[in-house]
Amino acid sequence: MILPVDASDFTFYDCSYEELLQALGPINDDPSVPWTMFNDDVQMGYFDVYDQYLLNILYDPRIRPGMTKEEVGKLLPDVLPAVREWIANTNAVRRANAGGSSNAEFGARCNCPPGVQGNPVTLE
Repeated sequence: MILPVDASDFTFYDCSYEELLQALGPINDDPSVPWTMFNDDVQMGYFDVYDQYLLNILYDPRIRPGMTKEEVGKLLPDVLPAVREWIANTNAVRRANAGGSSNAEFGARCNCPPGVQGNPVTLE
């Protein structure tokens, strides 16, 4: 990983977030989606809700390495409500705390099926 340490703080953090996200799994940049860190033409400087969805779906315990697109597609109707709830609760608490506490205690707020709460992906 190469980071631009001689550029602005914004550029450094934007690049750091993108490289960290790509290290977690999704590796392709996509210029067709303007609201993601995976678009090199857009400099957001933060980990947005779209990226939270991508990673929480990818790391949901029901999604396994080697699954086909069809297998994942069959699971998405069950996975998406849990991911949606997790992200909404996590971001609501984060906004209320204005960057306060850790995300570790937020898992209890998810009404996900037993064994699915896992370790949802959030970055502060």
